[in-house]
Amino acid sequence: MANSDVPGTVVTVPQKVIEDQGIITQADAVRNVAGVWNYYPSYTGLSDDSFYIRGFSSSETLKNGLWVYDGGGNTWMGNVERVEVLKGPAGLLYGAYGGSIGGIVNVVTKKPLTEPRYSLTFMTDTEGSTSVIADASQPLNKSKTWLIRAIGEKGHYATFVDNNSRNTENFNIILQGLITPKDAITLEYEHLWQETHPYRGALSEYALVGSGLNARLIRLPGYNPQINLYDPRTNYTFETNAGRLVYEHQFNPDWSVKSSTRYSHTLDDSLVISASPTYNARTGISTYRLSRNAYHFSESLVDTDLMAHGKFNTWKIKHDTIFGVRAASMEYSGHWRYSYNSWRNYTFTDPNNPPWGLPETDPPEGTVRYYKRYQFNYYVNDVVSLTDKLKVVAGINHARYGRHQSGWSGGGGRPMTEFKYDVIQDGDTWRAGLLYEVWPGITPYFSYSTTFCPQWWNLTDDGVLQSFDPLTGRQYEWGVKIDIPNRATITASVYQLNLENVLSSDPDPVRSSLGYEVQGGTQKSRGYEVDATVKLAPGWDALVSYAHTEWEYGDSASFVRGSNSINSPKHSFRLWSVYEFQPGSFLAGFGFGGGVTARSRTELNYTRKSTPYATGTLPGYGVLDGVLYYKYKGTKLGIFKDSKFSINLTNILDKNYWASGSYSSLYRGEPFKATFRWEQTF
Repeated sequence: MANSDVPGTVVTVPQKVIEDQGIITQADAVRNVAGVWNYYPSYTGLSDDSFYIRGFSSSETLKNGLWVYDGGGNTWMGNVERVEVLKGPAGLLYGAYGGSIGGIVNVVTKKPLTEPRYSLTFMTDTEGSTSVIADASQPLNKSKTWLIRAIGEKGHYATFVDNNSRNTENFNIILQGLITPKDAITLEYEHLWQETHPYRGALSEYALVGSGLNARLIRLPGYNPQINLYDPRTNYTFETNAGRLVYEHQFNPDWSVKSSTRYSHTLDDSLVISASPTYNARTGISTYRLSRNAYHFSESLVDTDLMAHGKFNTWKIKHDTIFGVRAASMEYSGHWRYSYNSWRNYTFTDPNNPPWGLPETDPPEGTVRYYKRYQFNYYVNDVVSLTDKLKVVAGINHARYGRHQSGWSGGGGRPMTEFKYDVIQDGDTWRAGLLYEVWPGITPYFSYSTTFCPQWWNLTDDGVLQSFDPLTGRQYEWGVKIDIPNRATITASVYQLNLENVLSSDPDPVRSSLGYEVQGGTQKSRGYEVDATVKLAPGWDALVSYAHTEWEYGDSASFVRGSNSINSPKHSFRLWSVYEFQPGSFLAGFGFGGGVTARSRTELNYTRKSTPYATGTLPGYGVLDGVLYYKYKGTKLGIFKDSKFSINLTNILDKNYWASGSYSSLYRGEPFKATFRWEQTF
């Protein structure tokens, strides 16, 4: 569906921005979009999909419009053409799993090229990272109706944190072709592998002391931000193998059908040895207790979408209609081989001298768990052109969600017990909107949309199984889209989002201590945003985004009304601009640019009714980045066609700041770093 037919905000981070900024994670990509943040800084590697969009958490990600499981952040940007962010209730457009009210991120991969192209890209940085990416694209016949492209990477990524790095081996191959003039097919295979030595955040400069109305957050002395509270033996290993099949048939210029299927299988083997601090207000000393666990996960995911697209007239009214049926299923099995609660007997007080390398003890029995969740839905969306300038858009998506979970739990002195649960929930989401082109390329719009998301059971410590109604939400959005070909693409919007049936801890302290939850809470987000990409002059491009976000709790059994989101600043701003000298200039081929990322303060924690004065904030910040590059075009170097040399500078002023976190775990912003790249085309 064309962006001009969507009565809402859809923002694209294009290939040029990804290339100029040297983006290697989804977290870095989405910070170019107003009102979107990732909870974990990009240098941590893992959890590259913990997004906050318009103040609401959104962990579901799509790849080429199909549901993916990122395996704790096992993502890759080496084969990505662009990143799309659809803001607001997202299930209607994609029929996708989740029903996130804030929005959804869709990653679009690179396609084969019609002309032969082979390239190698070498990368290194001042932290010790290295990477090599090979990219080969080739037509397979003279008519260029069959094309193939393969991209592979082997990399090592290091950070400023002790023992925090990841090794990656990624590969993607895609084949596209015409079976007949009306039948097209796409076949794609992707292999992602990474081994990560993780980072759980810096030692917090805050501690919770007291209880009830006397509870407060106090500041502690600053610690070395390079300290990593994971034993060097800790590692996460992820391996994902995925395949995608797309078949398209064109009946005539007005009617077509498209079938898309993606299957993936992910393995996760992890050993985790970590230390958790506990602050003693009487002595003023933090004690660190060790814990250890190991687990193996296996996950299989299949998502199929069958969509028909048609254009027709009823009398003189034009319709552009999409009909779709979607089915998705994820099967997950996990085995916690052991969990050393007894290791908490090992304590230490000096984080600069942790007792890493302690010998293993006999492991207790672990936990075995299996669950399957699935969805089936059908949807329709119609763009009705009442006049050449006025369009009405309406659609509905009916979904059935289900989840089965079973397994054995116990160990650590407790008997192994079997558990089994099933939940099925149905619901509808719908959307209606208006678009009116008041001037060529200038289109105000209004939309109203809803969301529905299942809430699974809760098993309390005394064995009670609680079930809940699904989350429901609605959004109102007003805005204007400006599209001036080859000059500017701008979307400005004002919105309000409401979410209902939110869960929280039972207000009864006894029941709360046993893990009981109640629903009926509400959350609200409202604000205004601007996303713009502008060509200021030949060779001079700029990206600007600004968001004003007011997210807060309404009714809640646990949290104070008006309590703000922990990772959504009220004000956030992003500017990125690059200029490249044009042919004919003495400096032709040279380019330079940079940008600013700024945000206001954020909350360290939600304000609880039980501890209303235990609150804190992270200060706002502004960071300056830059890029300098040179492109050489020609054949004077024999087999070398085109070359590009670039230097990306991160945090040029080496500003010391907190990027995100809570009062128990903080993440430093990345310090100054220089990244060097050489891309050679053959």
